[in-house]
Amino acid sequence: MALEHKLQMKLTQKLIMTQTLQLSIQLLQKNILELKNIINEELEQNPLLEESPPEVITTEIEEDTDFKGNEDSAVALDEKDEEELIKEVEWQNILDIEEQLSKPPKETKEYIPYENILTKSFSLNEYLNWQLSLTKTLPEEKKVAEIIIDNINEDGYFVGSLEEIAKMTNTSVDFVEDVLTGIVQEFDPIGVGARDIRECLLLQIRQSEAKGTIVEKIVDKYLNLIEKNALPELAKKLNVSIEEVKEALETIKKFEPKPGRQYSSQTPQYIIPDLYVYKENGRWVIKLNDEEIPKLRINNIYKKILKQRKRNDPTKKFVREKFKSAINLIRSIEQRQKTIYQVMESILKHQIDFFEKGIKYLKPLTLRTIAEDIGKHESTVSRVCNNKYVDTPHGLFELKFFFSSSVSTDSGEELSSVKIKEMIKDIIKNEDPKKPLSDSKITEILKSRGIKIARRTVTKYREELKILPSNKRKKY
Repeated sequence: MALEHKLQMKLTQKLIMTQTLQLSIQLLQKNILELKNIINEELEQNPLLEESPPEVITTEIEEDTDFKGNEDSAVALDEKDEEELIKEVEWQNILDIEEQLSKPPKETKEYIPYENILTKSFSLNEYLNWQLSLTKTLPEEKKVAEIIIDNINEDGYFVGSLEEIAKMTNTSVDFVEDVLTGIVQEFDPIGVGARDIRECLLLQIRQSEAKGTIVEKIVDKYLNLIEKNALPELAKKLNVSIEEVKEALETIKKFEPKPGRQYSSQTPQYIIPDLYVYKENGRWVIKLNDEEIPKLRINNIYKKILKQRKRNDPTKKFVREKFKSAINLIRSIEQRQKTIYQVMESILKHQIDFFEKGIKYLKPLTLRTIAEDIGKHESTVSRVCNNKYVDTPHGLFELKFFFSSSVSTDSGEELSSVKIKEMIKDIIKNEDPKKPLSDSKITEILKSRGIKIARRTVTKYREELKILPSNKRKKY
């Protein structure tokens, strides 16, 4: 077969993910705190960027904005674009660039905060190993104890295998267990190294005034009856009154089921709303929380470099690249804010009854409905709604809260799953505490109100509401 070369024209379509588009998508997914961190990092890395003084306002978004951004568009700066962008920037207090570059860098000293010298936060693993280092042990005991500590999770529970540790250290299972119970479980916090909730509570009880009481007996032998809320059966087995059982349960509640939690490395997550929705003079207002976002502008002293240096000058090339990066960041932040505003504006329009009357009036809503309304893709709306919060007259809500599936009624009305959950909550709230309603009975009540819903769906909604099943809600 003869081989030959041919020229052939072919027309294809490709989606090119430009750096600007990547940045826009990245920023859209971030909440306000994450965005603030990204901006601060860029301020440190890009000398052309600087934070505007508080009185300088760079971007304003009016409620009746008709902005229609194209998320697939890219910022490609050629020489003409560059000149136009320079004209857009308000250059103030232009300093002599040569003078700036000739100044020697200021010598700076870093001072460590005094409180950082005095205190250090230990992880649970570090704390346990520190205690082990102060404990008199044989070398083989210390080796086993170190492996046991490495197998203790953040809650303080031992999740390893005695058999595997015995093989690793060439010792017996009994030896490993002796190290666990006789050394590691003696460490602080009390209850650490337990293998289950029963052992954890017993370790704490046996070092308290509750040792030898019915509290210890309940945890040791009848923990399953507590889970079932079977107080009469428990009182009968212990040969005590129900009141004594209740007092014992109140004592048990005071012990720590997760002794390692105080040493958890997880830091608390603070929620700062991205938006505020409130009524002013009888009219609903949407306000972006841009007070938390640093206002950016281009550093004035680099204008001369862009205007005076030759095109192929290395300094100009560096500054030009940083200039592109700075402009792309500023535009991407503006795009993010406007997109979030548009989504919230559409949500307000579709869920106006919620804002006027409350949570029970929340309607079924899909991402597609909002996407079609604002001319964006569903994935864009999804990114906006994830991990973004709005402060409303009815509380602080994640934007995802306003989207829910629907349930049909006999009258043909569509109810949101959120409203169904609220109805389930009200039904349980008004039940007889001595005769709590089963999920099947709740299903029947909803059907009598014209709402067709399966029992398993009621169970699912009840669990999402963190409401216990009927046998655990019973009061005696």
